[in-house]
Amino acid sequence: MLGAWSVSASSHAQSLGDFAASVAGCALIGESRASMSVDPLYQRDGNQCVASNPRGSSVLESLSWFEDESCTTRVGFVPTPLVAFCAEIADGAVLGTGDNIVPSTWTLTPGSRINVGALSLNGVPQPYLQRILYANFPTPSGQCELEMRVYSPHPGATGLRSMVALHGGAWRFRGFGYFGLEMTVPHLVAQGFVVYAPFYRLLDDVDGSAGCQNATIPDLVADAETALNWVQANASRYGSSGKPVVFGQSAGAHLAGSLWLNRRDEISAAVLLYPPTDFTDFTMRVQNGEYTNEEGIDILELVLGTDASEANFSTSPIVENSYPQRVAEQPSGLAPIMMLHGQSDTLVEDTQSIRLCNALAGRSISSDIDAVSDGLRTVISCEPAVSTNAVASSLHLFDQGAHAMDICIDGELLVEQTCPAGSTASANAIGESIQRAAIFSQQAFDAEQAGDNDDAVAEVSTQSRGFGFGRINFWVLALLGFVFAYRRYTKLCPRT
Repeated sequence: MLGAWSVSASSHAQSLGDFAASVAGCALIGESRASMSVDPLYQRDGNQCVASNPRGSSVLESLSWFEDESCTTRVGFVPTPLVAFCAEIADGAVLGTGDNIVPSTWTLTPGSRINVGALSLNGVPQPYLQRILYANFPTPSGQCELEMRVYSPHPGATGLRSMVALHGGAWRFRGFGYFGLEMTVPHLVAQGFVVYAPFYRLLDDVDGSAGCQNATIPDLVADAETALNWVQANASRYGSSGKPVVFGQSAGAHLAGSLWLNRRDEISAAVLLYPPTDFTDFTMRVQNGEYTNEEGIDILELVLGTDASEANFSTSPIVENSYPQRVAEQPSGLAPIMMLHGQSDTLVEDTQSIRLCNALAGRSISSDIDAVSDGLRTVISCEPAVSTNAVASSLHLFDQGAHAMDICIDGELLVEQTCPAGSTASANAIGESIQRAAIFSQQAFDAEQAGDNDDAVAEVSTQSRGFGFGRINFWVLALLGFVFAYRRYTKLCPRT
């Protein structure tokens, strides 16, 4: 049955999302794993301290790892099998809720090795992952617990840059949105970032726990701000510092954009992939009959809480989420931004990014594109004529790119190639721009740091940070917690 499954390149992203976020689909796609190195942990072998790749270790070895080559600082490490990863991705009620967290423990998740992105993961180091709860509060629907996932090149790394990365999913879903985010995270970590990836509340009752459902756009923006606050207060625990870069895809790009705009003095740069940035234009195009995507209209009306034809442009949430107009009114003090958008995106139209780029550059918001295309990609400057930014803002447009264009699954896994990026050449161009975005993030962060401290960010170090991970009893409890979680996962998704 699975071998016969296919999705045409013209299908909308949610069809692919439904498949990828199912246990069977995830397991099939998960077989496409990149060849990635891992910065080693250490174990005692007699009187020696020996470096070892923990990727294939057993649960029972979780008590035996050290983060440093002298075997003095213990580090908790437990493996995450593909079966456990897929069971979690497929369980919308559990993903992102902090369920079954083993405290202060690192892992290597299969999600950061799945090689179905427009930019290949082959040869990129696989980052370590730690899960934490960053928010826990009551709502009208119950208690909402929100998880954050922390990605680092090594548990003992220091001198790192900070990035907050927000997943997509139409402000309603987690599984496929987070699946897509995790494929890009290794490229960002490879540029010397600790990537802090928070989950947030959702607009309806499709995914998430009851207490985190049926939220509003202002609630989601508040969660993004809470996540930023947490990173600012806790980044030193993970060896990173400085004003974070914000990154997001689709709905996550909207939330990242809100941080870039509303917390402008606290952000080094922003990278937004196919972002919805202009609720005024979005609603107006629906009312004028220029936008007809039924899925997009349903999402917009969920966001607005009313029929789009009855929306009031002067009220919330339209006013505060019309970024081009707000930038035009207050253009100063914004960090550099890089946006990537497909011109074949019928869910979030490229005009959303073009209008924001125009506003940043001081052009008329609705002005036409004036740039040279190579046939696959058009790069537009978003930099104002007079600027003090050390790194320029830009928009990369891709003629063949559809929504979720950073994903490309070839015919070796599915009967047909499923590639919102378009042709192989277009996918390569998108992959190249994603790599440019990772480098842009590093350069903008370092320029901001140099401006604040008259000194560039230090190079990544993997020396011990002296976590002092407690007594053996703590690790026994942690191990028991993981065993419980693993047994639960295997019941959800038995091996075949």
